[in-house]
Amino acid sequence: DLYYLVGDLTIEEMCKKFEANMDRRILEWKKKKQSQPEERFTKYLVLRALNDTFFKTYWSAGAFRVLCDTSQVLNPLLVRELVKHVNAQQTDPTLGPGKTIGYCIGISLLLIVSSLGNCNCLHLGMLSGAQAKALLTNLCYKKSFKLSAKGNSEFPKGKVNSLVMTDLARIDMALGVIHFLWSFIIALIIAIVILLVLVGAPALVGIATCFVIIGYIFVANKYLKSLRRKTIAFVDNRVGGVREVVNAMKMIKLYCWEVPYFKIIEKYRNDEKKHLLKMNLFKASMFSLMTSTGVLATMFTFLTMYGVGKNFKSYNIFSSVALFNSLRQPLTVLPSATAYVIDGSIALDRITAFLQADEKEEYVEHHEIQESENSIEVEKATFGWDLDGEIAKQEILKDISLSIKRGEFVVITGAVGTGKSSLLSSIHCMMIKYLGSVKVYWSQSSL
Repeated sequence: DLYYLVGDLTIEEMCKKFEANMDRRILEWKKKKQSQPEERFTKYLVLRALNDTFFKTYWSAGAFRVLCDTSQVLNPLLVRELVKHVNAQQTDPTLGPGKTIGYCIGISLLLIVSSLGNCNCLHLGMLSGAQAKALLTNLCYKKSFKLSAKGNSEFPKGKVNSLVMTDLARIDMALGVIHFLWSFIIALIIAIVILLVLVGAPALVGIATCFVIIGYIFVANKYLKSLRRKTIAFVDNRVGGVREVVNAMKMIKLYCWEVPYFKIIEKYRNDEKKHLLKMNLFKASMFSLMTSTGVLATMFTFLTMYGVGKNFKSYNIFSSVALFNSLRQPLTVLPSATAYVIDGSIALDRITAFLQADEKEEYVEHHEIQESENSIEVEKATFGWDLDGEIAKQEILKDISLSIKRGEFVVITGAVGTGKSSLLSSIHCMMIKYLGSVKVYWSQSSL
C-alpha cells in the first residue's frame, strides 16, 4: 500500500548527493582552515551539506513562509481602506459599492494567498525535515558498522539508538519550523512601518511591548538550552543503565542485584524528570506570554492613543487591531519554534560528533565465494588493540593462521582471557592488524 519512490526521493540518491556535498564541504574547510588531522569540523559544515542537498525544496518552503506572513501583515491595509470607505459612504450617499466590493475581494485574495503559503510552507518544511532524518538515519547506521573499538566505547549501541530515535527526530522538527523565526522578522518590520505611518507615535508603545517580550524570550532560550544539555546527559545515563541491566540480566538475577540497579536507574530517571519539568514549565510560561503579546500591545497602544487624542479614528482602530492580530500566529509559534531549533542544534552537535568517531581499519579482503572452498582464511596474522586512542604495538594475537571451510561448524574454546573474543574481533576488523592477511569469501546474493 506504499508508493514506490523513484529519482531523488530514494535514500540511495539522497545519500549519494549528500556524501558528495559533504566531501566537497570538508575539502573546502580543510583548505580554508588548514586543519590538523585531529581537528574536528562543527555542525555548521553538516548543516551546509544538508542545505546543498535539499536547497530547492527547503528554501521554497521559506519563500512560501514569507509570502504567508507578508500577506497577513498587508491585509489590515485593505481593512483600513474598507472601513474608511464605509464611513465615507454614510456622509456621501453618491459613493457606489464598487470600491467596497473591490476591497472585500482583495481581503479574500490575501487570505487565500496566506493560507496557501502557510500550507505549502508546512508541507515542504516537514518534507525536508523527514528527508534529512531518513538520510541521517541511513548514515548513522552505516557509521555504526564502521566504528573501531574506541568508537564503540564512545558510542555504544544504546547511545547510537538514542541518536537515531531521539536526536534525529529533533532535527526533523527543527528543520520544519526554523523558517518561522527569520520570516517573522520580515513581517515584524513591515508591521512596524505600517503602524508608525497609520497610528504615529502611540504605536511605539505597542511595538516596545512586543520587543520587550521577544527579548525576554531570546534570553530565556539560553537558559532553556543549558537545561536541554543537562537533560541529554541524564537521558544517556538512563539509557546506558538500562542497556547494562538487559545485557547482564542473568548475573543480576543470580546475585539478587535487582534493587541496587533499580535505585541507580530510578535516580537517573528522577534527575531527568526534574529537568524535564523545569523545561516544560519554562516553555509553558513562554508560550502564555507570547500568546498574550498581541492583546497587551493592542491595549497599550489604544490607551496611549486615547490619552494623546491623536489618530483615534475607527479605521485606524480596526486596522491596528487587525495588524496586531496578524502578528499573533507568528508570536504564538515563536516560543515552540525556538525551543525546537535549540533542541535540533544540540542534537546536530551530537550527530556531528558521531559522524567523526574513529573508524576501524578495513583490512579484511573480500572475495567472491567461487574463488575458494573456504569461507574465512587467516594467514600468519598478528593483531593488537587500540589503547587510549594511541596505536601502541601491543601484540595480543601473534602469528595466527586458520581456515574455515564453507558450511563447517567450528567451536572456539579456552580459558578466560586466552583471546577467544579477540579472535572474533580480529576477523570483524575491530583490532589493529600488524602482519598477515584476513580473507573472507562471500556472495551478496546469499544474504
